[in-house]
Amino acid sequence: MHTHTHIHTHTGKTAVHYGMGSMATTTTIALSEAVIEAHEAQRAEGEQRLVDVQDRMGTVALHECIPSNRQDVVKLLLVTHRASPDVREYDGNFTPRQIANPFLFPRMAALMSRGDTVRTTGKGVARCAGCEQEASAGKVLRACSACHSSKYCSSNCIKRHWPTHKPACKARVAVLEASALQLTHNPRPETTSITSHQTGRVSVMQTGRLKPPAGREEGALFSLKFQTFGGGNAVLYNETRDLVFEVSERDPCFVTLVARARQCGLVTEHLPLAWPPLTHSQLENIKAFFLARVKDGKCTVLLASAEVRDAKW
Repeated sequence: MHTHTHIHTHTGKTAVHYGMGSMATTTTIALSEAVIEAHEAQRAEGEQRLVDVQDRMGTVALHECIPSNRQDVVKLLLVTHRASPDVREYDGNFTPRQIANPFLFPRMAALMSRGDTVRTTGKGVARCAGCEQEASAGKVLRACSACHSSKYCSSNCIKRHWPTHKPACKARVAVLEASALQLTHNPRPETTSITSHQTGRVSVMQTGRLKPPAGREEGALFSLKFQTFGGGNAVLYNETRDLVFEVSERDPCFVTLVARARQCGLVTEHLPLAWPPLTHSQLENIKAFFLARVKDGKCTVLLASAEVRDAKW
């Protein structure tokens, strides 16, 4: 079912204007983030992000949050949801970036820089959601086991941050579950293998009843990498390659996976806006990562989790 997330009031304001403005609360932020996630899951190629939609005065939520020094909301808008700081309002022609004067709002200016990094590279500096300590070679952050969005440096930070994170976590999980897509698995009697061109590692595809990857419990979330190949084929596999899916263009899941990966993943070859159909030669070098789980012998991919990662597998 298609959910209408891009709805204005008579003032032109969206859920983001109301829920992530200067008076934002934990509840309104969580609701707004759920709407943003739903909109991202449906957003067409080239369509504006909900966080960048202007009201009738030309303002976005950032115009209101920066003068109010709502660093928590500005961080979410810029770093998590990639809002543009260069949207001009219609009256004074000011952009959020211009409002965030480094002498008046030094912290806001720093957040602008982090947001620029995320938008231009697809990644930012990983920080603990609890204490904001940066990840390092000796400090690996652990993702929230439920939503996989927030990351933490320790169990103590997870516990302390849970009352704050809980509303957004539940909203995020609801969006993820609403985007669930069950993969088709056709067990093969013979052993099939796939070779990694980066590592040279050969891995065996599962046959028969599907099992979770090694070290993962039944129903636990894990990451799958999606990658297309010339000729209209694609493959989904986990990091250790003990769970591999070959997806052909005849598979009912193919169009859905490619469309979502193309929207949120990395496309290194130009693809025309017409979709579908695409020719075989046009389906090249589309990469994205999805969260997935295996339960009762079935693998489900959560489409709303699609993202680009700097991963070497």
